[in-house]
Amino acid sequence: MVPITTEELEQLCNYLSTATYIYYPVATSFFFDLYKTGCRPNELLQSDRWQYINDDQIILQPLKDNLPRYFTSSQLSGDLIFAIQHQVKPYQGLTLRQLTSVMKKILPLVKIQTIDKSAIDYMFRYNRVKQSFAAGETDAEIQSKFGWTNALLPSLYGARIVYRIGELPPFGGNYIVDFDGSRLTDNEGNLLIYQ
Repeated sequence: MVPITTEELEQLCNYLSTATYIYYPVATSFFFDLYKTGCRPNELLQSDRWQYINDDQIILQPLKDNLPRYFTSSQLSGDLIFAIQHQVKPYQGLTLRQLTSVMKKILPLVKIQTIDKSAIDYMFRYNRVKQSFAAGETDAEIQSKFGWTNALLPSLYGARIVYRIGELPPFGGNYIVDFDGSRLTDNEGNLLIYQ
């Protein structure tokens, strides 16, 4: 396992928030929302946890009895905003398993984890906290932003090391994969990439 730096984690999350996959292109909206909000994946799939007041005030009641979080429309995908306004399932009703599968297809052969468990769904959350610290925010400001009732969570998330098994993707392009998700190579064994 190789530790991922804060900069690499940011690049990886940004890459995923803009990459597309041919079978479920709406997954990009899900990745965008994970990237911009640092929400738990299940919070994004439960539109009844959200309340749309106006473009400048969209409220989330997080899981685990945390305090409400506040967002603007510029922080959320159009797909999620529509789902909140109409109280329907976002991302064309795809499940977390399907959306995670898309993420794994975009990053074939790369495993993202903390020391003891997979971080494929939570890497955006770790990233948002680490980016908040990098921007100079205090523990109290991050705690308030995430609605956490536990004052230790900002430091715990900020200190969590995320590891990779395998190579990071080419930031700025996608690997070409075959029908089973294996990366294609040229005659010399080099991985093929497209922009």
